[in-house]
Amino acid sequence: MPLPSLDKLPALDSLDLHGQRVLVRVDLNAAPGDMPTLSVLVDVALPTVRQLLGAGARVILASHCQGAADEELPSLETAGALLAERLNCDLYLPEDVTGDAARKVTSDLRSGQLALLENLARDPGELSGDEVFARKLSNLCDVYVNDAPSLLDRKLASLIHLPRLAPERTIGLSMSTALAGLHQLEAFRGKLCCVFSSTTLNASLLRELQGWLSRVDALIVVDAASSAFVAAAPKNAPAAAAWPAEVLAHCRSLITTAQTRDKKLLWPPPGLAAEALSTWLKDRLPAGPLLLVGPWPHSELSTATLNALLAQRVWAGAAGIEAVTALQVCDPAVLGTVALRGLNSEVVLRALTGDPLPALTALSAAV
Repeated sequence: MPLPSLDKLPALDSLDLHGQRVLVRVDLNAAPGDMPTLSVLVDVALPTVRQLLGAGARVILASHCQGAADEELPSLETAGALLAERLNCDLYLPEDVTGDAARKVTSDLRSGQLALLENLARDPGELSGDEVFARKLSNLCDVYVNDAPSLLDRKLASLIHLPRLAPERTIGLSMSTALAGLHQLEAFRGKLCCVFSSTTLNASLLRELQGWLSRVDALIVVDAASSAFVAAAPKNAPAAAAWPAEVLAHCRSLITTAQTRDKKLLWPPPGLAAEALSTWLKDRLPAGPLLLVGPWPHSELSTATLNALLAQRVWAGAAGIEAVTALQVCDPAVLGTVALRGLNSEVVLRALTGDPLPALTALSAAV
């Protein structure tokens, strides 16, 4: 199934937003204390927020933050402070989500002012996809803007119901860029090479690897993930002792799957220094489009290696916040090839398979 078109949605800069209450759904879902991730998420939101403030809108940001399963849902206070610092402006943070405080703050906002609703997940209706909760949010705004491309796969109330309930709706600048990259990605089905970095392997990551292998033409696994595949080889019994039996069994299953489906599954030999690893990759990477996945800041790959890999591409993408963090230190001259940045793996995998993306479907249906 191809990605739905949003051509009928008005462009953000075509709307007269002066004095309008514009609710922007952003993604600030970072674990408490994880400032590197939060910093990247804030940077993703800034272009749209700046444009709206410059247009004289009364800007209301909204996000959920789930935190740890066994802890109280965190406040968005830290995110609000970081946004205010980056934008060099005051930011109002009501103490509730859709209650009296939120209604007063959003009502009292003046043109060019900014508010951030408290963590949407504090209302159970957000995570359960409740339309009643979405209707409460719609009462706080005149215009709805979805600028959370990393959440396209989620069925949250503010993503699947609010677009239809808001008086007017559109998408933000980051969403627009991400959708352009996803449409390009669609054209590369059957031609894509994925380089997957992981500092460890567990059941969840192994399932993700299975997903990538079924959707790309070539999969190259580096870091700790590669050492697991090395250990899975029958002749490497000493190395195998360092890995749980179920991890090794899954690696062997992936190797068999690649062979039966005529897929290219590669991993470097252990102990390669950065320069040798760079040479190894450049000798084996197909010449086509490249997708980087995983925590690259912790990878054996140096920035010089990433620059060299990207310089050879006409198109590249980076799935996950960690990959985007790594790209921040790359040569600006090669970053022009990176058309897709920051979308989580599930969004990219769904797009490659043609599976529906609930938030995107909701925006399309709301036109």
